[in-house]
Amino acid sequence: MSGHTPAPPLVDDRRIVFASLDNQIYGVRRRNGHRLWVADLGQRISRSLVSAPIEDIDHPEGAEAKVILVIPDDGRKMLALDPLNGSTAATYSLSNPDDRLVGSPVVTPNGLILVARQGYDPRSASVVVLSLVPPDREDGDDVGEENGYNDGSDRAAASPETP
Repeated sequence: MSGHTPAPPLVDDRRIVFASLDNQIYGVRRRNGHRLWVADLGQRISRSLVSAPIEDIDHPEGAEAKVILVIPDDGRKMLALDPLNGSTAATYSLSNPDDRLVGSPVVTPNGLILVARQGYDPRSASVVVLSLVPPDREDGDDVGEENGYNDGSDRAAASPETP
């Protein structure tokens, strides 16, 4: 069913972001519902979207910098989307083809991201712990194309957190 939204939307002061079963995530103006952006992930999205803060990044709007965490239905990866334009800021992919991320991610008060991982054998389940960290721009890493709307300063990278 095109356009069906199985999970509640994310709502902040300026925008509403929601996933749809048409493989897309939409960002619309809260004030009037006008579409700001659409991100076509090429896969069905029926899990809840989760907002996660990014530490130590200057946000262009002066507000707390955040990303939107999305796990497509196949469970092979988790994406961090920029809420300003829907671009992919970071991706966490599973290396074992038999593993899947299950459920929706949980963000702790100190910014850790917890997501359940299920292997082919149900006894091989675990929790993956990640932390969103600002990209290190001094080592020559490409932080993505700047498009004029964002200055690139709110990009994030997912990296494993040592427990």
